[in-house]
Amino acid sequence: MGHQLNRALRDRARHYVTVASGSEPRADWRRPQGKIKLLGNDQLEIPLWDDIGILTVDPDYLREVLGIDDEELIVDLVEWGLAYDFGPPDVQPDAYRQAEASIADRLRAALTGRFEVVSGLS
Repeated sequence: MGHQLNRALRDRARHYVTVASGSEPRADWRRPQGKIKLLGNDQLEIPLWDDIGILTVDPDYLREVLGIDDEELIVDLVEWGLAYDFGPPDVQPDAYRQAEASIADRLRAALTGRFEVVSGLS
């Protein structure tokens, strides 16, 4: 795990990854267009965007379409998304920015050669 922001959010993120998997019809999934952007947004557990809009709220999309097999990265991404919604970045700005940088680096490594990843810090 990169940076744990909050124990309660961590538990909530693990729960979300378990219950939300398979929540979106696969027919609605699409391959990302352009760069994948890590951008916080209120009420968005998986804060990934592309040139068209939000990519997904389903953790299975990350596994099956993006090919991410690192479950801790998926949980960290959801925890970061929850932190934006439940504890705005200005509450713990350094920890939030460190977590964002860590997640962005890990996403870049996981998606190397397939997608370009940028974050609000990029």
